[in-house]
Formats: sequence, structure tokens, C-alpha cells
Amino acid sequence: MEKKTQSSQRLVLFPCPYQGHINPMLQLGTFLHSKGFSITVVHTHFNSPNPSNHPEFTFFPIPDDLTADEISSGKIMAILLALNANCKASFEQTLTEVMEKEPQNKITCIIHDDIMYFSEAVARHLNIPSIMLRTTSVTNFLARSAVLQLHSEDHLPFPDSLSLNPVPQFHPLRFKDLPTSNLDTFENYSKLAVNAGNVRTASAIIWNTVDCLEQSSLAQIQQQCQVPIFSIGPLHKIAPAASSSLLEEDTSCIAWLEKQSHKSVIYVSLGSVASIGEKELSEMAWGLANSNQPFLWVIRPGSICGLDWNETLPQGFIEAVGERGCIVKWAPQREVLAHGAVGGFWSHCGWNSTLESLSEGVPMICTPSFGDQKVHARYISQVWRVGVQLENKLERGEIERAVRTLMVDDDGEGMRVANHLGLPSIILSTSSAANMLTYQEIPRLLKDGYIPIPEAMMLELVPGLEPLRFKDLPITNFRDLDDLPQLIVNAHDSRSYSAIIWNTIDCLEQSSLAHLRQEHQLPLFPIGPLHRTIPASSISLLKEDQNCISWLDKQSHNSVIYVSVGSIAFLDSKELAEMAWGLANSEHPFLWVVRTDSISLPESFQETVGERGCITKWAPQTQLLAHSAVGRFWSHCGWNSTIECISEGAPMICQPYFGDQRVNSRYLSLVWGVGLEWENDMNRGPI
Repeated sequence: MEKKTQSSQRLVLFPCPYQGHINPMLQLGTFLHSKGFSITVVHTHFNSPNPSNHPEFTFFPIPDDLTADEISSGKIMAILLALNANCKASFEQTLTEVMEKEPQNKITCIIHDDIMYFSEAVARHLNIPSIMLRTTSVTNFLARSAVLQLHSEDHLPFPDSLSLNPVPQFHPLRFKDLPTSNLDTFENYSKLAVNAGNVRTASAIIWNTVDCLEQSSLAQIQQQCQVPIFSIGPLHKIAPAASSSLLEEDTSCIAWLEKQSHKSVIYVSLGSVASIGEKELSEMAWGLANSNQPFLWVIRPGSICGLDWNETLPQGFIEAVGERGCIVKWAPQREVLAHGAVGGFWSHCGWNSTLESLSEGVPMICTPSFGDQKVHARYISQVWRVGVQLENKLERGEIERAVRTLMVDDDGEGMRVANHLGLPSIILSTSSAANMLTYQEIPRLLKDGYIPIPEAMMLELVPGLEPLRFKDLPITNFRDLDDLPQLIVNAHDSRSYSAIIWNTIDCLEQSSLAHLRQEHQLPLFPIGPLHRTIPASSISLLKEDQNCISWLDKQSHNSVIYVSVGSIAFLDSKELAEMAWGLANSEHPFLWVVRTDSISLPESFQETVGERGCITKWAPQTQLLAHSAVGRFWSHCGWNSTIECISEGAPMICQPYFGDQRVNSRYLSLVWGVGLEWENDMNRGPI
């Protein structure tokens, strides 16, 4: 065991022991560690990560009982099935020992690669929450499901004559693009795919992908899944981690790149698993040579069938390319792709390589070998249109043309991420997704004659917007009905924008966000709650009274109700008096924000409540709601107040006044189940 500094919130990670799975898991660990969690990595002896690369983590190797014959067979599916069968007992024993030795350092959650599905059973037995990490694309996950269905319908295996035919209901994939593998039997493939796809009792799924890239696929998955899905990729950009490479990286190639012209180099690497033959190597070599483009080529030891590394290249090749080529055994890929000299990437299209290339705006030549690589290659060339696919056997003439297309021709330039005219613009939406959906329906309600709303209909449900009633619609008044539809259309027209950033939470508004993703043809990024993601210094327009924090420090845990109806709404003197005596008669401690001096508190109120009440003109709300003494929040249900309160787990009394507050109040009480809606006029008894 490698033992490091511990903290009170421990997360246990279990990666799948292949390079493309280890990288994102440890990147996720780095991100979570930066948020204050203690990270423990439990891993197999097979393809063990190097603990010295991550001194901030604790590593526990466990026996995997793989035989030398199993490892040397190259049958990846069989190896993974064996690991799932062999590691369950040792994983559970390790966790049990850890919990017994350090009971104060509770395991908060187990995060496991979906292929290491035995981890979920261990977590369930030990009563520890578990979360899946999926390290392939969402599109590939759906395609894998299609493979299982096609096989059950006897459409697989398919004859060669069907290889270029489209897969029914899975455009643009052809049968040859399906994520099958020639590295093992279909029986093993099927067993692994079914088990990895079963969510079981996992609390959530973390997906190393990007919303804007896989919006359609994510929408399908979110409809199928009964747990929250967090698409938080690309992980290598969110949490740049120390290298987790299983092979030694040759950083001398960076010095060679420094001498090359901007965007002139094509980087060539076919991944950490695939192998090619001597003839294919020769065709690759002469295709690169004849393209006359500078290249950085990774030739992994053992990747050329039947040849040692030092006898791989064809005779005369090194002399022909001279200083124009740099050849290494393994490269620091993220650093290479981010280098200004690199203008193209010839890749096997593994998901990590695909995300890393797309993140840097580097177009690709696609040579997939098996599995998900085939799906990604098709999407790169036909859907995302940032690459060209080599469809046939490797041949030097075709390779030369592909390299020149990517690096020299206009087609390649068009694939690069660039702004040619003007600047892109992004919308920041500061209301809830549910409120946006409601606003979008108002023109329809006007057209259908529901608005203006008769008084008798106020408590009726709005068709298509359940559980909202007509009284909950986010409209302040209806005096300008002729202008209202166009005002709403203009406010929510997203056609000229690049994306929408939403201050909301996926797991809170999953259904509303799924609807909006289907309607909008641009990426939606729910990255809230922003006040927790990036805690900022106060930007309040009103002066905050910090004295209330000292008062809170003297109160019991969860005993105080905090009362604030926002920065706009006003109370008349009667409402203020009813609120005051309602709070006084409740006999609960309260912290009340009374924003104005124009209305006085009722006579003898302050003498009645004494030290039980703290009244201030304005308060540091995020700090208050996070205080352990605060147990409830009486609020107008503005979106910021709503999301700040939900983040701290405090239930609410909902008193909306206008606009989106009504929608938020209804959802708090009936959908999210964390609030009590105030329906009547202000009266001290019900208060």
C-alpha cells in the first residue's frame, strides 16, 4: 500500500486496467481531490498505475489471479470477464480492512469503471453508495446496444455484402462501423456489454463526454436511465493530471516540435492496444514520406506483428525523410496535440484520443481497429466532420492523399476550429430550465385562448405544463397581450448563439433539460450551482450586515428559520405585521431580512421576541444558508435563492410574488418535494 495524507471525505476509485480507462479515472480523481476529497485508488496488479505519479492519492493493489497465458492471449474480453470474477472478494476484503483501520475516515462513495461491474456488488454489500464512470462515448454505448439487438434478431454476424449497408435506425453507421471486436468471441463481448450496461443500484453515471458533441445521444440515454447522468468531459481539460501512462513517454519529441512551423506537423499514433503487420507499416512509412509533410510518429514496442522495434522501418526510409520525421516509442499525447506545430492527427480513434484531438481543434485521419474506434471514426468523418477516414487497406498512395487533404488542402483547413468572422456569443440563463419551458408555451396558450385567464380557471392545471396551474404561469400582467408573444420569442431565440450556459443542476432538472435539448439546436451546459462551483466575493448591491453571523453562531443546530423575500418585492404594513406576529408566535428562532425603513415593525414585537429574533436590512445569504444553525428558509423563490437553498439541503416556505418565482415555488413543493407553498393571504395563524 502507498499511504498518503487523509481527510474526512474518502472516495474510492476502481479503474479498468487499460490505458484508455485509467487516464480518465485518475483525471476524475485529480478533479475531486481539488474539491477537498481524499482519493483512494484500488487497482489490479495487471497494468498497475504508478503511485509516484500521483503522490496525493492512496493506492491499494489487489490480487487479480490472471495467468500468464490469459495475459498473453490478447483476448481483452476474456481478461475483463476474469477480472470481474476474480477481484470481487479481494476488493471487498481491502475495503473492509480500510474501514476497520480508519473508521473516522468514512468512505463516502465508490466510483468504478462501468466495465468493473463487480465493484457495484461490493458497494451494495457494504452499504456504500456507488457511481459509474463511463469512459467511452455515449454514441458508442447506444451502438453497443444496437449490436446486441441485431444479434438477437439474427442480423449478426453479417455477410460481407452488407458491410456498407446502413444499420436500420442508426444513421450514419454502416454494418462495418458497428462496435464489434475481432479480439474475442461474441459470447464474451455480449456478456461484458450486458453487465457493463446494467446500472443496477448505482446512484449516478459520470460520462467523459461533451454535451455539445453528443447532444442527441445524451438525450436518448437520459430518457432510458433512471439515475442522473453527469457529462463532465473532457476530463483531461477539466483536471489536467500528472501522466498516468503505462508506457514511458519520450518527451524529446517536444523539442523537435519546437523547430517546426505552425500547424505543419501530422502526429501519428494508433493507440496502446492495436497491432499492424509489416506490410501495413511499410505502406504507412512511404505514405508519410511521399506526403512531404513533417510528421511525429509513435511506433509502440510490440505493435508490429513479429518484429522488434529496432527492425521495424523499411530500408531507406530514415534517409528519405531526414529531419522531417521524428519517431518515438511513446509520446506525451496531450502535450503534443496542444502544441502549435501540430496540425493533424492520424489516430485509431479511441475515445480519449478523439476527445483530446477535438479539444485542441486538430482534425484527424481515422484508422479504427476494433470496437468503439469504428463508431468514432464514422462520427468524426460524417457527423462532426473533423476528419477523413481511411476506408480500405493501408496503401501509400491513399495515405499520401489523406495527409495532404488534411494538412494542405482547403478541406483540412475547413475542419479546424476557427473564428473567421466576428466573435461567438453564448447565452447565460439565470432562471430555471422549467421556467424557460413554461415561457416557451405562453404563445401557444395565447393562441388557444387560455390567456387572459378567467378567475375560475386559476387553479386548473395548464395543459402540457403539469403540475403548473394557470395561477403559476410566470407572467406579471397581461396588459400588452399583442406584444407578449413576440417579446417571449425574441427573448428565447437562440439561433445566432453558440451555446447556452445554464445556472442549474442536471439531477434537479433532468426532464426539463432533456426537453430543451431536443428543441434547441445548440449545446446546453448546466454547470450550476454557480455559487458553489466558483464561490465569489460578495457582489451584492445592498450592504450586507455581517453581525447576523455572530447571532447565528449562538443558535442551536438547524433551529433558525431564515426569512427573506428578495431584492425587489415589497410588503405593505399589514403583511409585515402578520409576518412579524406569525414568526413571534411560532416560538422558533428567526433571522429576518426587512429591506426597507419605510415600514415599521409592529409595536412591542421586538420586545416579545427578544434574543430569539435577529432583524437586519440585508444579509450575506449564501453564507447564512450554509450555516449549521439555519434549518429552514422562507423565500420568494427567486432562482438564485432556490438553488442556494437546495444546495445546502434546507427546506423552504414558498411565498412567490411574480414571474419565475411562481414556477419555482410549484416545483419546490410538488416536484422536488423540498418546500411548502404559501397559497393564501398573509395571516399570522397559518404562518
